[in-house]
Amino acid sequence: MEDILKHNHKKDICLFLGLFVLSVISVYYFPPTLNKVFFLFLLIPVWLSKKDYFWLTFFIIIISGPMRLFEDYSGQALHRIPEYDIVGKYGTDFNELFLILFFIKAGTRGIRNRLLLNNNYLILLYLIVFLYCLSFAYGFKVTILISYSRSLLYFTLFYSVPRLIKNEDIIFIFKVFILFTLLSFSNQLLTATIGFNLADKIAGTHWLERFFLDAEFKRAYDSTLPQFFTFIFGLVLYSMKKSLIKKNYLLFIIVISYLSIFLTGTRGWILAFSVVAIYYNLFIETQKSKFLMTTIISLMLILSIVSFMPQLNSLLRSNVDRMLTLKSLAKGDATAEHTLGRLTVRLPRVVKGIKQNPILGSGFSNTFDYYRDGHMGWANQILQMGMVGLLLFIFFWISFWKYNVNLSKRLSMQNPFKNSIATLNTGLLCLLVIHSTSRTMFNISMPHTMLTLVIMYLLSSDLWAKLAIEQNGIIRTK
Repeated sequence: MEDILKHNHKKDICLFLGLFVLSVISVYYFPPTLNKVFFLFLLIPVWLSKKDYFWLTFFIIIISGPMRLFEDYSGQALHRIPEYDIVGKYGTDFNELFLILFFIKAGTRGIRNRLLLNNNYLILLYLIVFLYCLSFAYGFKVTILISYSRSLLYFTLFYSVPRLIKNEDIIFIFKVFILFTLLSFSNQLLTATIGFNLADKIAGTHWLERFFLDAEFKRAYDSTLPQFFTFIFGLVLYSMKKSLIKKNYLLFIIVISYLSIFLTGTRGWILAFSVVAIYYNLFIETQKSKFLMTTIISLMLILSIVSFMPQLNSLLRSNVDRMLTLKSLAKGDATAEHTLGRLTVRLPRVVKGIKQNPILGSGFSNTFDYYRDGHMGWANQILQMGMVGLLLFIFFWISFWKYNVNLSKRLSMQNPFKNSIATLNTGLLCLLVIHSTSRTMFNISMPHTMLTLVIMYLLSSDLWAKLAIEQNGIIRTK
C-alpha cells in the first residue's frame, strides 16, 4: 500500500499535458507531412521508454477524442491523427502502428504475466477465429475484411498490457482520466454558457452548430471514455477501506463525470450511470446514508449554482425532458414520442439479417456489413456471432462477475482493497445497460473508441484485482 501511495505522478502528468498540447498543435497547425513525421517520431520513445503506462495512456486519450478533438478519421480529413499509405489505397494510422510496436515490445521486453481470467479470454479468441472462418464460407469483400482486421489489432492489448504495465500503474491512468473528464466538463459548460467550444476554435469543425442544438433538445456532446473510467473507478476507489485518494475529492469527480454524461443528453448512458449509482448505494456502499446524503448535497449545490446560468439551466431542463420521453416506452409508444426510431425502423432491419444465420451469426461477411447497426446492441451482437457467440459472452460475463465476488470474499478483512473488488462489477453493469439501450458494446467489430473502452475496462479490472491479491499475500502476480 505504501509503495502505491508514494507515487504522486505530478511530473508525469505535466509531461503528459505538454505532449497532448504538442499533439493538438501538430494535428491542427502543422502541414500534413510534418504532422506525419511528428507522430512517427513519437514511436521512438514508445519503444525506448520504461514508462509504458505513460504511452498507453496517451494512446487511450488520443483515441477517445476528448473535447471533440482528434475525432475525424475520414480519408478526406486534412487535420487528423495521421495515416500512412502502404500499398495503393491501403494503409495504416498512428494508433495501429502504436499497437503493433507495443505488441512487439511486450513480446521481446515484457515480463511474462497471465491475465487472471486467461482461459476465459482464450475462449473469446477462439470465437474470433471461428467468425473469420465463417466469413470465408459466407463471402466477403476484401476491403471490408481488411477494415475489420485492422480493428483486431486492438485485441493485442490483452497480450501487451499484462506484460508491460505494472499493477500500480492503474493509478496514473486513472488520474489522467480524471483530468480529461474535468477538461471535457469545462468545455461543455463553456459551450452551454458562452458558446465557446474548443474544437470549434482549434479544429473549425463546428461542433457547436452541428451538435449543441438538436432538432428539439439541447445537448452538449463530448467524449465518454474518460467519463466512464472516472465514474466507475472513482466508485472503486471510494469503496476502499483506506482510499488511495481523498474520498471527498473522489465523490466530487464522480458527480462531475455523471453531470458530464448528463449534459450529452445520451439517454442510454445517463440511464446506465444512474443504474450503477443506485446499485452501488444499495448493494456495495457500507455507509449508505452518508454516501447518499453527500451525493445529494453535492448535486443540490451544483444545481443551485446552475440556476444563475440561464443557458446551462436551459440545457439541463432540455435533457431532463429528453429523459422523460422514456416514460412513453412503458406506455407502449415504441418511438418514445418520436425521438427513437430504433425499435420501429432499425431493429426490424437488423432482425432481417439475423434470420439468415441465427445460430452461428454472419461473422465479418457481406451480410453483417450490410445489416449491422451500431446502435442496436443485442441484435447487432447476434447478427455477428449468432446465439452461440452470445451464449459464450454470457458465460464470460458470469465468470467475470463471479470471480470478483469470490475474490472479494477471499480477501482478508484487513485488506484495504476488499470492498473495491466487488465494485469492479459496476463497470460491467454499466456496459450491459448501455448495450441494451444506447449502442453496441460487445461486438468483435466496433468503433475503436468503444472497443478501447471495453478492452481497457477489462484489463484495468485485472490490474486492480492483482493489486488486491498482492496486498493479501495470496499469490505473487509478478
